[in-house]
Amino acid sequence: GAGTGDLALALGSNPGFAAALREYRVTDVEGRVGAIRARIAQRGLEGVICAAELLWGTAVDEAFDVVLVCETLHWKGDMPAEEDTIAPLAATIASACRGRPTVALLAHRERCAEREASFYAMCRRRGLATEQCTSAAGLSYAPAEPLDPGVRGRLVLMRLRDSGEACEVDEG
Repeated sequence: GAGTGDLALALGSNPGFAAALREYRVTDVEGRVGAIRARIAQRGLEGVICAAELLWGTAVDEAFDVVLVCETLHWKGDMPAEEDTIAPLAATIASACRGRPTVALLAHRERCAEREASFYAMCRRRGLATEQCTSAAGLSYAPAEPLDPGVRGRLVLMRLRDSGEACEVDEG
C-alpha cells in the first residue's frame, strides 16, 4: 500500500511528473486511505492525486500506464495468523499488467533474498516478465539518513510487464 503517502506526495508535487499523468492514484487498505487523502489535501494536490482502497489479491480492471510499488516485499502482515502478503501482491500486479502495455516498477531494499526471489517467481508463473534495472545511479543510491538503520541491503529496482506467455497459475 501507499503507507504514509510520502512517495505519492513527492511525485505528485513534481510539476514535470504530474503534468505527464492523466491520473495518479495511490492505494492502501481502507483504514489508511483517509489519512492519505488528508495529506493530499494539506498539500493542495487533490486535482493531481487520488487515494483509493485496494486490497492485494483483488483484480485490477482498469488500465494504467505505470504501477509503482515501493518497499512492499518485506511486509508479511500485521498479525502472525495473517496471510503472507506476497502472493496476493503478485496476483494484483499480474492483473494490472497482463494483456496490457502496463509496466510495474518495483523498488525495495534487499532484506530477504529468498523471499524476494519467491515473489518474482510467482510473478513469472502469472505471465509477467521480470527484469532487474541496472542503472548505476539506482544501484548506488543510499539515503543520507536511513529510516531503518538495520536495513543494509542494496537497492533493487525491477521492471515487470506482460511476458506474452501463458500463465502457469489460475488468476481467478
